[in-house]
Amino acid sequence: MQNKQNSISETDYVNWFTEAFKALEVTASEVAKRIGVDNAKIYNILNGKFKPGYGTIQEILTAYPRLNANYLMTGKLPILHNSGAEVVGTGLIYIYLPVIVPPNDASMNNETYPVLLRENNKDNLADCVVFRVTDSSMSPSFRPSTVLLARTVPIVDWEYLNSVLVAVSYRSVLVIRRVKENDLLTKGYLTLYADNEQAGYVHVKREDINSIWRVLEIVGGGVE
Repeated sequence: MQNKQNSISETDYVNWFTEAFKALEVTASEVAKRIGVDNAKIYNILNGKFKPGYGTIQEILTAYPRLNANYLMTGKLPILHNSGAEVVGTGLIYIYLPVIVPPNDASMNNETYPVLLRENNKDNLADCVVFRVTDSSMSPSFRPSTVLLARTVPIVDWEYLNSVLVAVSYRSVLVIRRVKENDLLTKGYLTLYADNEQAGYVHVKREDINSIWRVLEIVGGGVE
């Protein structure tokens, strides 16, 4: 990533970030608020004062799942992942959301998954992705191949998560777990529990967390 960044100019990032924000229909201040940074940091990138760091790019990609990572880092089209809608009946549509598959990291791929919803609810899924369960760590509640709809949790809300099912990207790991103990405010870590007792639990330090999504519902695959 570092060598590739060295061959890219500040002007390249100005163009890519500007076009990306236009495609997402968001402002620099809205992006800054979403990822929890000062407005000046995003404006400085848009003004060509400095290049974005890898961490900033990852935060933006996590906050806006429809954004194509290849475009934001190399300028390779398309700007957005395919998230078009297909009408399936009166007032109903399929919206295609990006798929993330544990246990890999939370980078986006080109796979999409159709979620059925009422047409007037389409905008409510703008910051959502779907996760496909790949192991038995959450059995018996969620078997492998279960597909879960999830929404990005803003950084400022992490410490308020409790008794919820989440997908968490930390270090280079991505897991689907339950938050039963949230000690981010007092001890600086989050405790994540698997439903399968053999998979146990893990303490994750705040500084190791990349992204958190709150699971909303099962949209495919079923439960045991």
